[in-house]
Amino acid sequence: MAASALLASLPAAAASPILTIRASGSMAANVGPIMEVRVDGAVVGKVEVRSTTMRDYSFTAGALKAGIKVDVVFTNDGVIDGQDRNLYVAYLSDGISTLMHNVAGSVYDRGPGAKAFDGLDVSAGQGNMYNGGALRLIWPNAPAAAPSAAQQDAARFLQQATFGPTSADIARLISIGQTAWLAEQQAMPFSATFMSTVQKKYDLGDDYRPMGSKYTPFWVGQRFWATAATSPDQLRKRVAFALHQIFLVSQADSNIWPHARAYGQYIDTLNQQAFGNYRNLLEDMALSPVMGIYLSHMRNRKENPATGLMPDENFAREVMQLFSIGLNTRAIAITSALV
Repeated sequence: MAASALLASLPAAAASPILTIRASGSMAANVGPIMEVRVDGAVVGKVEVRSTTMRDYSFTAGALKAGIKVDVVFTNDGVIDGQDRNLYVAYLSDGISTLMHNVAGSVYDRGPGAKAFDGLDVSAGQGNMYNGGALRLIWPNAPAAAPSAAQQDAARFLQQATFGPTSADIARLISIGQTAWLAEQQAMPFSATFMSTVQKKYDLGDDYRPMGSKYTPFWVGQRFWATAATSPDQLRKRVAFALHQIFLVSQADSNIWPHARAYGQYIDTLNQQAFGNYRNLLEDMALSPVMGIYLSHMRNRKENPATGLMPDENFAREVMQLFSIGLNTRAIAITSALV
């Protein structure tokens, strides 16, 4: 069930006999919409919704089991002297499950009286009830048991070390431990896929090359999302992503736009060096063509003492300020040293 539909679950709680509906209304002739609530066809309560801002309305409904039908009925639709009476429903909750109005399987059955249940004028469930009718929902299965402390710890670790764990990933980490998992990930071989992805497009012909009608620099980004979602070497991909936040090259720069292949090679280098020596990574970045374009040290301007022209030291500044020592003098223990 989509997160937008099943808003929240509190699996540790017990089911409440109270059904809470968060709703508001617009009045006509100083009368608010009447909200009637039915559970499996039986009316469990009704109320005039006079609040124009969202508030909770409670009904004694008994324990709501999976498969039970819940109807929120708007019974007094009308327009009086230009004032339109409407009912707005945000969500329903029994203390365990909180359902949005568009939960899977919900429908909005329009019509007064019995027509609200005839299934003839029906659309997908919605909270803005501009016509008389019923918002009809089927109560879902109870949520699964709360995750254990070990599962929570494993999920937290994997959220930091991957692009998102599956239930199987969490179970495996609990089984083998963090040390073995890290060793397993670091043992996976590097595979260069970004530049080759772009090259395969180039091989299709001139239309797919820079300035061609079918060229796009977004092939690299598309490949990134594919590997983030499916590659087994998640740690390498996540570390490379973190390194990219330091050794930044952006395709938002128009100078990089026609160089998708060079950019792909750059991303491959970050992945290759993810578990390597930082000094080697720094050198590879300095020699990267796309970095040379981005930070302007490819054919950069030289100093001219005769005219007072200063050299372009943009890359040198970034190496010291962002890529290595930073803005502050550091002691060996990486603490700031007074100068």
